[in-house]
Amino acid sequence: MVNLDVEKHYKTSIIRDPSLWSSFFPRKIRSALRRKLLRRTVAKHGNDHVIQINIAERKSRFLWDIFTTLVELQWRWTLLLCIMVFLLTWFGFAFCWWLTALTHGDLLPENLNKAGYKPCVIG
Repeated sequence: MVNLDVEKHYKTSIIRDPSLWSSFFPRKIRSALRRKLLRRTVAKHGNDHVIQINIAERKSRFLWDIFTTLVELQWRWTLLLCIMVFLLTWFGFAFCWWLTALTHGDLLPENLNKAGYKPCVIG
């Protein structure tokens, strides 16, 4: 009498070991089995099957590669980060324009009322 557990284990070990496929399955079935056994790196719903363990300085390396960081983050954090960067660049350039106008005297009250005064910063 054959133990069913041993027989079941034998069948699953044949399917999981590609070196044994040539003696049991034709080529078309082997390629279909191989494609089925290959797991996706990223599933259809967005979860990834990559496990990162024993990486030295993992958090600092995560921030060094900004593209991977943005892909790995949840979409709401990525969107928030993009909006914040957009707003900060606008405020940064506005501050540069204001500082340039201030240092050249374009914002002084006596220069604002002059008829022939041409400001350095226009816009």
